[in-house]
Amino acid sequence: MSINLLRVVEENIGGTYTHLALLDRYLIESGRIGLIHTVSVLGQSSGTNLDERIVHHSINERKIDHNLRRSLGISSQVKAFVTIDSLLEEIGFDLMHIHSPHTFIANLATIAALRNGIPIVITYHGGQGSRFYPISVMKINAFLPKLIARKKLAISIETKRLLGYDAEIVGVPVDSSMFNWDGRNYFAQITSRPDEKIIFYPARINPVKGQLDLVYAIRQLSSSLNEPFKVVMAGEVNDSDYDRKLREEIKNLGLDERIVILEQIPFSQMGRAYHGAYVLAFPTKSEGLGKIIIEGGLCGVPTIAYAVGGVPELIIHGRNGYLVPKSDITGMADCLASLLVNQSQRGLLGRTAREDYSSKFDARVVAQKNLNAYLEILQKH
Repeated sequence: MSINLLRVVEENIGGTYTHLALLDRYLIESGRIGLIHTVSVLGQSSGTNLDERIVHHSINERKIDHNLRRSLGISSQVKAFVTIDSLLEEIGFDLMHIHSPHTFIANLATIAALRNGIPIVITYHGGQGSRFYPISVMKINAFLPKLIARKKLAISIETKRLLGYDAEIVGVPVDSSMFNWDGRNYFAQITSRPDEKIIFYPARINPVKGQLDLVYAIRQLSSSLNEPFKVVMAGEVNDSDYDRKLREEIKNLGLDERIVILEQIPFSQMGRAYHGAYVLAFPTKSEGLGKIIIEGGLCGVPTIAYAVGGVPELIIHGRNGYLVPKSDITGMADCLASLLVNQSQRGLLGRTAREDYSSKFDARVVAQKNLNAYLEILQKH
């Protein structure tokens, strides 16, 4: 059986894009998938280097600031629905996989699948919601996709909260081969001295990611620690107001020489970046699991993170990293200080993280779990 898969996702960007790209690669390699066609409201379309069996179609193929995303409005969602409905009629798809089932496009895609008699799978990637979009509202929005789905796949225990107790945990795919180090220091041009340690935080620039909390933690750290270190934040800006505030605060606090903000690092270079880091900081306020924790751990780099969402499923405090209560800036500063002055402890945590994550999140294993779900559905359909 060769499966033609139609995937639907609202925003095929950032971590979601790399997540799905890895799944695509290993699903195609399995020999059981004939075509994967991804439709997104916002994201990247196919490049010339992609396998011809892997197609990405984006309604809005451009970077859009977080503050302008809502301006996409109903029209883009309707365009995506028309695209999905047309594809289902024109191409013989066997299955639809909907990601982020709490979104409007997920509901429209579910209707299209019902009209065309196509079974669906749903996956939720996100965190705990927010004050303005609580999990209770997300559950209401996800009611129809959950009702119709033949299978519910979650990336973590935390994300089962939206999908329900019957959801199957499949994890997130990580390609461990991407993190083999060639010995070159990615941050060599940034450091001012060879013994300067890098605190690394790769994440999109957005309030939910908590970059300002890290700035305030570094202010405390700088006043109490003589150890040479520098902070590198890197990520796509999708909230320009927050980015402006972040940069102004760094300048106002006199941390210009201590904190560097880079553009998003290409995924192909992330292995070098992780290996060049001494420790990862992860002060995100909401998280489904925390892929950078896994990626850093595979490179032997421990993470200090807020204990939110699915993060405690990855970090066991004192074993493979440190957990800090959400928004505990002093706690974040104290844990960073502890590792900056204790290289042996940092090494122990990093080695344990690598051991803990190396097999559990292998991309081939995660892809096979997805494939097994597809085959089970189609055998019963």
